[in-house]
Amino acid sequence: MKSNRIRVGVKGEYEGKVNPYMGVGLEEELSGKIKGKAEGKAIEEVKLEGATMIGEVGVKMDISERLKLEVKGECFAGKREGLLGMVKVKCNIIKL
Repeated sequence: MKSNRIRVGVKGEYEGKVNPYMGVGLEEELSGKIKGKAEGKAIEEVKLEGATMIGEVGVKMDISERLKLEVKGECFAGKREGLLGMVKVKCNIIKL
C-alpha cells in the first residue's frame, strides 16, 4: 500500500484531573493505491483518493500519580467509513 494524505483539524480539551476532549478533522487522500497477490494471482488494484471527515471524542484521567487512563472514540465518514475505539492505560511502576 502506498498513501499520501493531508489531514487538518481542531481539537479542544478541558484540563483538570479529568480531561474530556473533542475534535473534528478533514483528511484528503492525494494518491493511494493498494496492490497484492493471492495464491500467485494479482488482485485488482484499488485506488483510495478522496476526502474523509473525522470526529473524535474522548477523556483522559489521572487515576493516581502513577496510573493514567484514556478512552477515545473516532468516527469516519466519506472515502473511509467506520468507527474506532481505544482504551489506553499507562502505569509507571518505577518512579525516577
